[in-house]
Amino acid sequence: MERAGSRERARLARLFGNRAATRRDLEYVRQRAIALGVKDSLDATTRQIRERARELIETVQAGNGAEKDRLRELVDFAISRNQ
Repeated sequence: MERAGSRERARLARLFGNRAATRRDLEYVRQRAIALGVKDSLDATTRQIRERARELIETVQAGNGAEKDRLRELVDFAISRNQ
């Protein structure tokens, strides 16, 4: 929200969490998120989290390669659901 101007910030604040928001409202929020760089920022954070999770999986001492593969698959699945 801090990336938006005051008028736009007020409009976005009215839309967030508004169960009566229309498809048009949702499309407006999506477009503003892209234009304001929010999506790029979230994508970068997601990549960082994925890489950190993969690093941590490699440090797991228990199990075999198959279990680590499953953990990596779980990380990829969880991230892909939210894109």
